Amino acid sequence: MSLAVTLLVVFMIGTPTFHWTIGLPRVKHPIPLWGAARQGALIVSVWPSGDVLLGNERIEPALLAEGIRERVNVGAKKKVYIRAYARVRYGAVKEVLDGVHAAGIEDIAFITQDLR
Repeated sequence: MSLAVTLLVVFMIGTPTFHWTIGLPRVKHPIPLWGAARQGALIVSVWPSGDVLLGNERIEPALLAEGIRERVNVGAKKKVYIRAYARVRYGAVKEVLDGVHAAGIEDIAFITQDLR
């Protein structure tokens, strides 16, 4: 019993503490994206849970191209801002990028966080 307790204490003290925060990817030299703050900007969010949001509405990745085309047809600028959180699987981001390209959008920016 005392060996188990000793090992537990050793692992608890010897293991570094990690901060598992769900945030945006951090970069050293960000470029301000003023257009992302304007009304009607096409922002696609990809959450660690796998949920995809177009603006504030949850959308299936397979329907993303159609949703973007509809918004562009009613006057949205042909630029998409992707907010993919740091712990998102690459496959989920790739699926979103495929949907954005399928909508005919080539102007894409990723929203990040300043490392400083």
